[in-house]
Amino acid sequence: MKCVLFVALILLSKLSYGQDIGIPPGAPAGMAPDRTPKTDDEVTGQGPIMLGMGVLVFGIFVLVMIVLLKLRAGFGEGTTLRLFGLTLVITAGLFLIVAGYSQTQISSMMGLLGTIAGYLLGKTEEDKNNASAPIRPPSSS
Repeated sequence: MKCVLFVALILLSKLSYGQDIGIPPGAPAGMAPDRTPKTDDEVTGQGPIMLGMGVLVFGIFVLVMIVLLKLRAGFGEGTTLRLFGLTLVITAGLFLIVAGYSQTQISSMMGLLGTIAGYLLGKTEEDKNNASAPIRPPSSS
């Protein structure tokens, strides 16, 4: 367990990069940084890609932790479905936000993900048991 956490921290630490100050490699020691305007692609660089990868790696890490918890605790299938489903919904939502889509592009997908999350949280074992029991009219005394 500690080894997995250690490896995850090492991978996340590799996602951060130093700031590019515009001095080409192998330049003379006193050279000033390049102050030319940068394009949008140069400004964003690998940031959104690495952040998206970090979100996906974290989602996979949480799913692995759920599997280990399931093996140890042995909780029911309904709980497992809820945990897996909510983890996937949250990871997908975060990935869409981090990927850089505009609000109009992701609004319908967020609505669908919210619907799935509401269904998973609202579904209980008691609903299944109550659905099979016959409905009796109230007795008048």
